[in-house]
Amino acid sequence: MAKGSETFTIGQRTGNISVGALLILLYAICVTLLVVGFSAYVIRTDWNGALANNGAELRDLDTLRFLVKRDEELEALIAAAQDDIARADDSILITVQAENTTSVQYDRAQTSLRETVMLAHAHLSEATAHLAEGDNARLYRLIATQEDKPMLAAVNAGFFQLPLMSFRDTIEPQKRQQILSDASDLSARLTELSDQISSLTLAVQNAESNTQRAHEERSFHLKRQNSHQAALDELRKSVPIYSEHRTRWISLADAGWWNPLPQLVSTPTILLTLMVTIAAGALGTLVAYSRSTFLEQRVPSGSRLLIILGEGIAAAIGVFLFAGAGMLVLSQGGGPDGRLELSPFTVAFLAFLSGFMAESAFNKISNFGTDFFGKGTDTNADAADGDAAAKPHPVAPPDPVGADDAPKPAT
Repeated sequence: MAKGSETFTIGQRTGNISVGALLILLYAICVTLLVVGFSAYVIRTDWNGALANNGAELRDLDTLRFLVKRDEELEALIAAAQDDIARADDSILITVQAENTTSVQYDRAQTSLRETVMLAHAHLSEATAHLAEGDNARLYRLIATQEDKPMLAAVNAGFFQLPLMSFRDTIEPQKRQQILSDASDLSARLTELSDQISSLTLAVQNAESNTQRAHEERSFHLKRQNSHQAALDELRKSVPIYSEHRTRWISLADAGWWNPLPQLVSTPTILLTLMVTIAAGALGTLVAYSRSTFLEQRVPSGSRLLIILGEGIAAAIGVFLFAGAGMLVLSQGGGPDGRLELSPFTVAFLAFLSGFMAESAFNKISNFGTDFFGKGTDTNADAADGDAAAKPHPVAPPDPVGADDAPKPAT
């Protein structure tokens, strides 16, 4: 029996330690949320007050945040446009080099064609001396150049007709064969050069077209860069690059991923108020649980702790909604235009009290709900009272006579 009692005591102590660790963790979370929430609210409120006198374009923290973010976006767009311009410059350089190379090849092919045409014309002129009477005159007329008949066309016509013409009887067969063979080689060379020039002409045109497109692309990116730069210059009239508020916001935003203040400072004050209200309600519940457990010497229970913690948070949310609905005068002036906002200090204080006295807070909410939605009808209440009065009341039986009260016989 003693061993069983010792085991129960050890288990109870272990449970106490786990509930105590959970309680400490919840305390730390609630206090951290309160400190961070109120810090963000104070920074935001103070910053908005400092920005209220900075002109029409920069009136509050939300405007500052938007302008700084827009500044960063424009800088990124300008950098992207500059990269596109650099790529367009590289493309222009490549296309110009390709155009120059193709143009050089084209000029060389034209030079070779002209030289070959001259050589072919001279060969055909020489061949006329070895042709028979009549054919030599016809060949001479074919290779004669005119304004509407360029030398290349004349030479091609001469090469086409030369094998069909008759040579003089006095010419040796070897000489005749040599003339026809040279004419065939020159004709093939002219055809090859003509095809090469046609191909190079298309290549030059494509290179020129690519160069033009690259210049147009660069011009487009340059206009885009100038447009973004003009927008950035206009924006920095409101938030200069050396602005104190800009520097302060950038240093706050660059504090690190672990710092929640940049996100919380830019959060609307109503959400900050809700956050500190929930944290204050939970903190009040934890304090009430700690005190009741210690003073009443209760055994700590994790499930009971979580249940009353949820009740305290619910009561705090009820206070927040109650204040937000205008049922409590908990507002204060805020923002450059003097609009009314819920005071997080007052609401958080009431939320702490509602969590600390959750049962009383729920009774208060219940009474308000009863008054707001109305009680039951008086007829039903009177009928209930009448039924209670009509019921007979039981009569208590007489007390039995005790042994001490019974008459004793005479002796």
